[in-house]
Amino acid sequence: MNDAPLVSVIIPCYRQAHYLDDAIQSVLAQTYRNFEIIVVDDGSTDNTAEVAARYDGLKCLRQRNLGLSIARNNGLQASAGEHLVFLDADDRLLPCNLETGVNALRDFPECAFVYGFCELIDHDGVHIPTPPRVPIRDNHYRALLLENHIWTPGAAMFRRSIFSHVDGFDPSLNRGCEDLDLYLRIAKDHAILCHGKLNLQYRKHAGSMSRDSLRMSRATNDLYKKHLREVQGERELEEICRGKIVSRRRLLLHRPLVIRAVEIVRLRRRFRAAKSYLQQVLQSR
Repeated sequence: MNDAPLVSVIIPCYRQAHYLDDAIQSVLAQTYRNFEIIVVDDGSTDNTAEVAARYDGLKCLRQRNLGLSIARNNGLQASAGEHLVFLDADDRLLPCNLETGVNALRDFPECAFVYGFCELIDHDGVHIPTPPRVPIRDNHYRALLLENHIWTPGAAMFRRSIFSHVDGFDPSLNRGCEDLDLYLRIAKDHAILCHGKLNLQYRKHAGSMSRDSLRMSRATNDLYKKHLREVQGERELEEICRGKIVSRRRLLLHRPLVIRAVEIVRLRRRFRAAKSYLQQVLQSR
């Protein structure tokens, strides 16, 4: 495969060394062999660097904890591939991922990126029932505004050339949704393709960012407020963006916040009762 394009697989990792072996092994098991692996250690306090050092030929970048967007962007800058895959450290590529992506980009030269489907796995890598999905055939921009049906960047393969037209991941979206933001910015003005093949295992576990519903609600607000400015004058798209923005009142009524507020009220009552009791004891002496 000497004439095959080089694919750079960029793996940002923050305190997920316990999954990193799985991610790297999934790249090494690819049917497509012309690839490089770049791990970006985002200021991890675990043994991420040690895990990466076990693999000859793997490039490991280290930075202070700056977040996913900057880690991915730094990996992009350090890479040499004509095509790019951004694999999260807790996910696993299926063996066909790179081959399917390269073939699709070859067959559809007008596309800035191509993507496939994911199957869900748990903390231990055991398959979780995954809802069936139908490939999106057209109007990807509108479809992505309605829902992030790509789920995770490792399911997509990007042409390097697109990043001369579109900036990389947006560091200002530090709560999440930076992947959907990139898809939207590309799909707004460039063709993309769903090849419809299963190509990644998406791990759902207690530490997943998507499990933090309050953080994701705030991230969603940041994203759709940004893109509302981009679709000004397009009434339907404006309505989609507005419909995705969660009101401040709903955020304040978010269950974990309500629970914490109730706990604070209870603690204050207990403190006042204890203070009153102490004052009574002191006065009786």
